[in-house]
Amino acid sequence: MYGFLHSALVAWVRQRSDAEALMAKLLEALEDHSEGRIDDFFAYYPDTMTFLFLGTLSKLTGVKPDDLKFEAGVLSVNTFVETGYLPMLKALGPDLFTVIDNLDSMHDNFLAAFPKMRTPSVRPERESEDSFLVHYFSQREGLAPFMMGALKGLAALLFDLDVDITHRSKKGMKGATHDVFRVFLDDVYVSIPPPSHQSRDHSDQSPIVNMMPALPPWLTFACFLLNDICMCFILTSSTGNACTRKKISPLTTCRHPCQRT
Repeated sequence: MYGFLHSALVAWVRQRSDAEALMAKLLEALEDHSEGRIDDFFAYYPDTMTFLFLGTLSKLTGVKPDDLKFEAGVLSVNTFVETGYLPMLKALGPDLFTVIDNLDSMHDNFLAAFPKMRTPSVRPERESEDSFLVHYFSQREGLAPFMMGALKGLAALLFDLDVDITHRSKKGMKGATHDVFRVFLDDVYVSIPPPSHQSRDHSDQSPIVNMMPALPPWLTFACFLLNDICMCFILTSSTGNACTRKKISPLTTCRHPCQRT
């Protein structure tokens, strides 16, 4: 995998009081297994190297690997900011639910810079006014704690929120893992915006859909009216008959920014 986890783990080491001594021990232990830096954000590391890094750091510190992954996830948000991705993160949405809803689109955009990346899928699901579920699908086993930490870090960075995230369940899938998290919002957070639909297909979603301002009612009505006229005209032209007002698939769609399709 790319060096997202590596760079975050080194950031975690450097914030400790024994950072210098611990870093020296870590580099010595990994010397025969690595070429160059062990925390290059843009470098691609074999999974064996990543989990060796985790295991070695766990032995040196006594911190469990899953706890290290979680802490690295929280700090990984800062490494993305340091490498210039803050504008992209801020553009994902005006609230935490929408940001998480658009993470798949951000991951897809990463493929140009990280072509070997096996992108995960993250799908939020509304549960109540102060909590929601997050479905996390990954082709890599064992990275759920890292994603949980990253979501906590995102909430703090973008909305100054201290959210609680718990692991609810884990399901096996062919070629992937499916973990479900529950996110609890703090008391000062505004209620989750109501959905147009409860669920959707994330395969063609773009963050642009949710970032557009809501259309005023008169313009929304005009768009739907124009759409109806266009369908009627095309149907009449193609058949030679008067428009029969049959239900057909629209050729143009005026969609409210929050509508799920």
